[in-house]
Amino acid sequence: MKRYNLIILVAFLFHLNPQKTNSQTLPSATLMNETNPGGRIDEIFLPPPITKGSTLLFEDWIKGEVVLRNGDTLKGLKIQYNCINHRLLVKSGLSLSELVNDLVKYVFTENLTLFNPAVLGFQKSNIEGLVAINYSSLEKKFIIGNSFNVDVEKANYNLLLNHGDRDNTIEIEKENHLFYGDKAYEIPKRKKKLIQFINKEFGFSEEKIDFNPSDIESLSSFFENRF
Repeated sequence: MKRYNLIILVAFLFHLNPQKTNSQTLPSATLMNETNPGGRIDEIFLPPPITKGSTLLFEDWIKGEVVLRNGDTLKGLKIQYNCINHRLLVKSGLSLSELVNDLVKYVFTENLTLFNPAVLGFQKSNIEGLVAINYSSLEKKFIIGNSFNVDVEKANYNLLLNHGDRDNTIEIEKENHLFYGDKAYEIPKRKKKLIQFINKEFGFSEEKIDFNPSDIESLSSFFENRF
């Protein structure tokens, strides 16, 4: 009988140990439910990004005149140019108009002259819209100008890493072009590419150049001495 009672006692004690072990895990689980009931994650919402910059070429409307394809000249205007759709905007009094590119030949302002390569008949021109004249040579009959395009950098802020831009950014980019004879050429931005370009297109035999292809003054001087 004593042996039987001892077996019952051991079995009873063995049964108590798991209960004790399980009971030790309950307080931590209860603590988690109290601090974050239901396991909810609270999200932090950032304000929507704003857009910095503009697709307009000029900070404000500027005075100018427009020479149309048919030779007529519109004077006493205020001028603006939208680089995203390549359209010329003009104000005359209270009237605001958007001119179709095919109608525009030249635009003259106090500090800038724009022209339309397509209307002037330049071949191989895939340029959209108007081009600003940076340099022109009447003697050698070439023009160096730049077209305008819009680059939009989207907001990419990462809250977890606290890294990136919170806002969208608009930048107006310029592409330089050479207009010579009746053709339009995009000017490469790297020296090696520029050497390959001028040797192929104009039969030069240049092996090196010592200027930045984006430097208009050096570029114009180079072509003045070669053409």
